Amino acid sequence: FRSVDETTQAMAFDGIIFQGQSLKIRRPHDYQPLPGMSENPSVYVPGVVSTVVPDSAHKLFIGGLPNYLNDDQVKELLTSFGPLKAFNLVKDSATGLSKGYAFCEYVDINVTDQSTINQTPVTLQVPGLMSSQVQMGGHPTEVLCLMNMVLPEELLDDEEYEEIVEDVRDECSKYGL
Repeated sequence: FRSVDETTQAMAFDGIIFQGQSLKIRRPHDYQPLPGMSENPSVYVPGVVSTVVPDSAHKLFIGGLPNYLNDDQVKELLTSFGPLKAFNLVKDSATGLSKGYAFCEYVDINVTDQSTINQTPVTLQVPGLMSSQVQMGGHPTEVLCLMNMVLPEELLDDEEYEEIVEDVRDECSKYGL
């Protein structure tokens, strides 16, 4: 770019779709803004959802998301409150799956307040699964297979053995009887 200002303004193109792909425009990790220069682009491009959600009073955390949801599905859910200015679904770098949480910011800051006033959990429907097919959990099984938990040497000391038994009972009680 011809100037630092042009470079900063180019950050506004983060998140636009170019040849079927969403552009991700970032500063280098070691970037230090010049004194008096704005670190974030001052231009909001209507219809473009940035993938960088800056820290602000209007930044929202969305948690408890199923890890099989992709960006578009979560955006669709969030845009039911209003158009998004920025959105980032946090993903596991190894698997590419969602980590179950995201950050967003709405174009209209009033939507932020409206979307957090009624914090009733939203139930998501699994595509292709009728609600009548969803079954509640059955009775707990009587078998829970635990493997590679302790070394034989750890079982020789009676005190350590009792601690292990207590820990195992505590953990198993989380899964049933």
